[in-house]
Amino acid sequence: MTGGITIRRHVSRGICVFLVIVIAAALIKSFMIDNGSGRVPLGEITELNQQWVKEIKKNAEGTCWEYVYRIPEGLGENLVFSMENSWAALEVFLDGQEMYAFEDIYREHGNRRHWVELPGDSSGKELSVRITESKKFVDRIMKKPIYLGEKNAIFYRSLSSGFYALIFFFLTLISILVSFFYRISFRADMSKKSLRRMQFLDLFILDVGIWVLTDSQIMQLFTGRTSIVSLVSFVTFLLMPLFIILFVKEMMVYRWKVFDILLGIGSVNTAVILGVYLFRMAPIYQWLFLQHVFIVITIIIILEKSIIEIKKYKNQGIKKVVIGFALLSLCGIVSLILFYSKSPVNYVYFYCLGFFVFMGCLIWAVFDEVYYYVEESAKAKIYRKMIYIDVMTGMENRTAFEKMLEDDISAEGIAYIVFDNDNLKVINDNCGHQAGDLLLRETAKCIRKVFGKFGRCFRIGGDEFLVMLREMTEDGIKESLDYFDREVDKINKEGKTHIEISYGYFFCEDASMTLNELFEKADANMYLKKRRVKGERRTTYSESSPESDLKKSLE
Repeated sequence: MTGGITIRRHVSRGICVFLVIVIAAALIKSFMIDNGSGRVPLGEITELNQQWVKEIKKNAEGTCWEYVYRIPEGLGENLVFSMENSWAALEVFLDGQEMYAFEDIYREHGNRRHWVELPGDSSGKELSVRITESKKFVDRIMKKPIYLGEKNAIFYRSLSSGFYALIFFFLTLISILVSFFYRISFRADMSKKSLRRMQFLDLFILDVGIWVLTDSQIMQLFTGRTSIVSLVSFVTFLLMPLFIILFVKEMMVYRWKVFDILLGIGSVNTAVILGVYLFRMAPIYQWLFLQHVFIVITIIIILEKSIIEIKKYKNQGIKKVVIGFALLSLCGIVSLILFYSKSPVNYVYFYCLGFFVFMGCLIWAVFDEVYYYVEESAKAKIYRKMIYIDVMTGMENRTAFEKMLEDDISAEGIAYIVFDNDNLKVINDNCGHQAGDLLLRETAKCIRKVFGKFGRCFRIGGDEFLVMLREMTEDGIKESLDYFDREVDKINKEGKTHIEISYGYFFCEDASMTLNELFEKADANMYLKKRRVKGERRTTYSESSPESDLKKSLE
C-alpha cells in the first residue's frame, strides 16, 4: 500500500515538472518570435538639465533666473516641455512668446509637474524658462528631471519614476487584507487588546501607503489635482506618528502616561498646521519642521520605554518593534538629510525602504503574539473539551451529563436509553484491565455507530452508558435497539472481545417530567431487564466460557 502511494507521488511530481518545462519552453518561444512591434511607440525624449544657458535678469518682482535652450531641428512634432516645481513663479517662452505661466501666491498647490504643449513648428526655436525665486531654491528645481519630447514618452517616463509608489501601495493593501481576514478568522481566540493592536497597525500601514502614493507624482498624472493630492500627503504624514503611538501603546505591558501626552501633542500639532493652511496664515510647508521634531521625539520616547519594557517587564514582543524602529530611524535620517540638503536623489525611496522593513517587523510582532494567543486558546478549548469528554471512549462523560441535567428542562419528547456492561468485572479479573478497556471501547463504538447520529452519547460510569434521543418514536427506538443487538453479535463473532450488555429505555410523553425523573425511569427499566435475563446468562465461568476463550486468545 505504501509503495503504491510513493509511486503515485513520484508520478504526480514528474507530471508537474513536465508541465512546468513545457510552459517555460512555450513562453521562451513566444518571447523569441515577438519583436515588440505591438508596443505603443514612445517617441524621443531629451533631458535638459545639463543643456541650459543660464542668465540672470531683473523684473518687477526682483531677480529672476532665466534658462535658455535652442530646440534642435527635426526633433519632431507634438513636443511637450515638462518640469517639476513646487511654488516658484514660472514662465515658459518660445522665441520670446509666452507659452505658459504659473504662480502660487499662497503656496498651496504643492509639488507638481508642469506640462507645456509646444506648437508643431517648435524645432529650431529658442525655449526659455524664467523662474522668480531664491538662487538656492531655483538650483534645487533645476536639479530635478526636465524633459522635452513627445507627450507619450514623457508620460511613460513620469509613470515609470513613480511606479515604486504603486507597488508600495499595492503591498500595503495586500497586508491590510491579510490582516483583516486573519482578524475575522481568529476573532474569537484574540483578546480585545490584540484586536485593537491589529486595527491600529492596519491604520498605520494604510496611512503610510497613502502617503507614499500621494507624495509621488502618480496621482497628479491621473487626476491633475495637485492641491488635494499634496494636502492628503501632508495630512497622512501628520497622522503617521499618532497611529504608531496608538499601536505601541497597545504593545506595552505597563500603561505609560507619556504616550497619552504624545497623542495630545500630536493632535494639537496636526490641528495647528491644518489651521494655518485653512486661514492662509503661512505656507504649510514652513511648519513641516515641527512635525519632523515631533517624530524624532516620539521615536526617542518609544525606544526608551521599549528598552524598559524588555528589561523590567520581559516584554519579548516589543523587541521586534525596537528592531523595526532602529532600521526605520536609519532610513529616516538618510531621508531627512536628502530632503534638507536639496539632493537630486529622491528621499522617498529611503522612506519607503525604511517603512517597508518597519511594517514587516510590526506585522511579525503582532502575528507572533496573535499566534501565541490562538495557540493558547486552542489548548484551552482542548482542556475545556476534555472536562466533558471521556478520554477512553470519546463519548461525553458524567460531568457533561450532569451539566445537562442542571438545565432542568421538560423531558417531553425525549428518550433515555441506559446501558450496562454485565461482564466488565469478570473480564478485568480473568483477562486484565487492558481487555476490560477494549470491551468498553468496543461497546462505546457500537453505541455511537447506532445512536450517534440521532442523539447524544454519554459514558456515565465505569461500565454504564446513556443515550439521549430527541424526536424519535418508540418504534424507532425499538428498531435501533434491534440494530444494536446485531452489531453486538457481530463484534462477539469477531472474537476481539465479548460484550454482554443490558439496557433499558423510557420514552417521555409527559410535559411535567424532568430529565432527572426520565433518567430514573430508564435506569429502573435497565435493571428490570438485567434481572430478567440474569438467569439466562452464565454466572459461573468455566474454561469453556467466552471470557476464558477471550483470555486464551489474548495469551
